[in-house]
Amino acid sequence: SPREIRDTFIRAKYESKAWIPRNPVDTPDVLNKALCVAVANSDIMRTVELLIMGADPCYINPDAKDPEVNTPLAIAKEHNQSLQIELLEQNGASINISTTSEGPVVTSAYKKGYLHKTGSDRQGWKKRYCAIDGYRGLEYFKSESDFEILGSIKVEEMLIVSQCDVEGASKDKYCFEVVTPGRAYLFAAETENDMLEWIETIKQIIPKDNADRLGYDKIGYLTKRSPQNVGWKKRWFALKAKKLTYFKNNKEEIASIDMRMVVDIKGPEQGSFEAMCSFQIVMPDRVYYLKADTPTEVESWLQALRNTQVSISIADHQLTDSGIPVLVHKCLQFVEIHGLDIEGVYRKSGERSKIKRLLQLLNYDARSVVIDTTDYSVHDVTGALKQFLQSLPDPLLTHHLYQAFLDAAVMNDHESQMHQLQSLIEQLPDVNRLTLKRLTNHLLKVIQHESNNKMSQSNIISLFGPTLMTVDGDPVSLEDMPSQYACINHMLNYYKWLFAITKEEEKMDEAMETAMLKIQAAQQQHHVSNTFNLATSFLVTIYINTKEGESCGMKVTITTTAAEVVEFVTTTKNLPPKNYVLCQVLGDGEAERPLHSLEQVLGVQAVDAYLCIKQNTFADKLKPYDSYFGQYVQLHVQEKKRWRKCPCSVKHNSFIIYKDNKCQVEMARVPLSDADIFCGIERKKIDVRNALPTKYPLCLRATSEENNKFLCADTAEDRLMIIAGVILSKHPDGIQTPVMPVKSIPVSFDARNRGISVLHPPPPSIGTIYTNYKPSKTHRPKSDDKLMHELSGRQRTTLSPEILR
Repeated sequence: SPREIRDTFIRAKYESKAWIPRNPVDTPDVLNKALCVAVANSDIMRTVELLIMGADPCYINPDAKDPEVNTPLAIAKEHNQSLQIELLEQNGASINISTTSEGPVVTSAYKKGYLHKTGSDRQGWKKRYCAIDGYRGLEYFKSESDFEILGSIKVEEMLIVSQCDVEGASKDKYCFEVVTPGRAYLFAAETENDMLEWIETIKQIIPKDNADRLGYDKIGYLTKRSPQNVGWKKRWFALKAKKLTYFKNNKEEIASIDMRMVVDIKGPEQGSFEAMCSFQIVMPDRVYYLKADTPTEVESWLQALRNTQVSISIADHQLTDSGIPVLVHKCLQFVEIHGLDIEGVYRKSGERSKIKRLLQLLNYDARSVVIDTTDYSVHDVTGALKQFLQSLPDPLLTHHLYQAFLDAAVMNDHESQMHQLQSLIEQLPDVNRLTLKRLTNHLLKVIQHESNNKMSQSNIISLFGPTLMTVDGDPVSLEDMPSQYACINHMLNYYKWLFAITKEEEKMDEAMETAMLKIQAAQQQHHVSNTFNLATSFLVTIYINTKEGESCGMKVTITTTAAEVVEFVTTTKNLPPKNYVLCQVLGDGEAERPLHSLEQVLGVQAVDAYLCIKQNTFADKLKPYDSYFGQYVQLHVQEKKRWRKCPCSVKHNSFIIYKDNKCQVEMARVPLSDADIFCGIERKKIDVRNALPTKYPLCLRATSEENNKFLCADTAEDRLMIIAGVILSKHPDGIQTPVMPVKSIPVSFDARNRGISVLHPPPPSIGTIYTNYKPSKTHRPKSDDKLMHELSGRQRTTLSPEILR
């Protein structure tokens, strides 16, 4: 019958393949490899023929040259054969996951199926049919039979995909999100395996330059362990230049890690899958424990993070007012103070661990680093300087001018040679030229002390020829070395002419040396014990007005006072004769306090603080509060989650916070012998969830961090009253304590300057009258004669809300 004939025909056609040419291929492997060849061109019929013959569209070619292009689908994509791609996908060239020690491995980026999805508000789940491939991205439909696209995520928009935990999601939903610049799309699968398949498929099609398009070096999710080691939380991390920032909910910044301060980056350990996904960022004060989803992602992060440890251009370092790196300036100054007479200076090696540590600190924030002889030897500092110069991406004399300098060094005509060298020096970038000039001047000082340090000019040349003209990794021919030596030798011999040194510069250099000798002599006279001498001196940077402004390095000892620092800096920098004060400043200038004129400078040095000289505005502002003692002031006190208003008082040499207005029950007591009062609060100490209640912050900084108190006053007057009370308590003789000038340093003092060190205070204007002045009735021995000013009944003056600015 016709039905039987048709049935026979269909079976012959599709089961027996009676009308298909016989397969000339001997084995399935050869047939599959033929398919790999066919999909690379536009002959679609050849691909159809091979598929009908039984070629496997999911075949993995073990002999592929590129392991990432080892399937028919991958080859078709590599050759942009869109019809071949569609044909392969329609014939089953979809995802194929196998589990290895590194987790799921995807061989083809194509998948479709049902997922649950939320809206942009992340409320409510709706079941959607989803399909994804490397060209169209991820598209979702109402159902499998519906052809209307409800929405899509384009391939170029995808930044990252990651598993996530969502509040309100049922236990049978396995959630993940696809992050784009505009939003994060939340999906959920029915099973964990299905979720992993979707995640790995999406990862295959995410562009590798996704971070670059947003201006970052690397972005993505990492799981971070809390500092208290109480649990792990997933955070969004973004790496840009030398800063690694992590966020909550992709947008709320939590904190940043300065990669310049990194001590070490530790990779994963062998063992469990979790161990292979873990790594650490070691900082000087803590360790960040992080985990990625897969070992592959760990390697990607490690490569990006380690790239931040590569040296940067010399021009990108912090610079002094004279245009050279602060790092170089501090090292040279230290050697000139402590090392010119040390045998083998620059030739002998320091301790590798100390050199590494010092370079890390200087690269992090050179301005705040204090290089002292108790922590570092001269050889440590010279080693750090040489390593810095050798690790630059471009040498000080630059790769561009390298050959020109070599050629000029061996020119026969002396006059032409000098003009050529001078011309090449002028062609150097400003930072390079000024640094070379300062370094050459320094090396000449080293050579002048040859009788003690045993460093002749030839020794210096052999050390600094390669250091200044090449960097680590440069291929240097032995034939170039004589020319390198000759080049540095000419710069030393003809320094003044080649660098066009003026008479003003010579006088300035002489003045700096004279000022240094003067301050050293003054310090020698004020040592309270023969135990301490120049060997226990410290090099301290003093800033003028702001940290971004001019600075001055000063060698200080344990007995150096604020008055001596003011005198040294104002004399060295030739500042105009005004009333100056030395301040201790925290953070980036958010908090500061004036130092008493007799306060010892080394006692206030801290990693997160610096010293700054400013025009003295404190004296007049504190005048109305000289007689303050023991009064109660309402202040806002920072607690864990809120600010609490409490009465506070300064008495019995303590700062006391009371529980309520009855002032009977103490909530906290901080001994002032161990604390200082600062006007303002460091930004990093303010909880972003607990904003300042007023615009008059102040903080009590104690030796023990748990005793630190962060406060806010309602008015500027209240804040000044507390500051005056603390100073008065710490200095019982009064804010106005008269200070006897140091014998060798002509510092002017005035009782009206409230004991704060000044230089040549301006005379009072004609007609100025000080009322209610009464000398103390109590007679004291002459040896302990201290002038006491009792200012009472003075009318309060109205002060500006701005106290320090």
